[in-house]
Amino acid sequence: AAHTDSGKQALAALLLKEGEDKLASYRNSASSNAPAYPDLRTAYLRAEQAHDLLPSNEGASKLKENIRSELIKVADKARSELQSYKQALDGHAAGYVHLANARQLTEQALEVDASFDQGLTLQSAVAAESKRVDTALRNGESMMASQRYDEAVAAVADFRFFADEEPRISAIIDAAYK
Repeated sequence: AAHTDSGKQALAALLLKEGEDKLASYRNSASSNAPAYPDLRTAYLRAEQAHDLLPSNEGASKLKENIRSELIKVADKARSELQSYKQALDGHAAGYVHLANARQLTEQALEVDASFDQGLTLQSAVAAESKRVDTALRNGESMMASQRYDEAVAAVADFRFFADEEPRISAIIDAAYK
């Protein structure tokens, strides 16, 4: 049994070393335009593997905590993007891109850890906002097809300030005013 334990310890040490290296690599890239999310994912997997091997391993627990703190930063950015989107919507300004940014950040976080609680909450919020836009667009396009231009414009009215960012909105508005 001692032999098995030392083998597990050695393997866990290797897994944690790779996990810590990948976490460091991610952290070095985190403020760039292309954060190395695959490295954060690898770090997460190695922490999980080390934890499965040795459930009481302190290094695995610490690595998992550090990864979670990075995921929380990603979630905070996603929340901020979602807030910017809502402010643009309420303020009748361009800002549709913020919804896409929030979606992308949320997806990145969930690709690292599919059960990340804040990521799942954000995923629902982003999906709800996306559905509002998609429903308005479908209604608007359906009205356009029936040549009911005023109703088409009314269907997308809440999102008209995103027309320069979303071609489907501008298509409805442009067609109605031809």
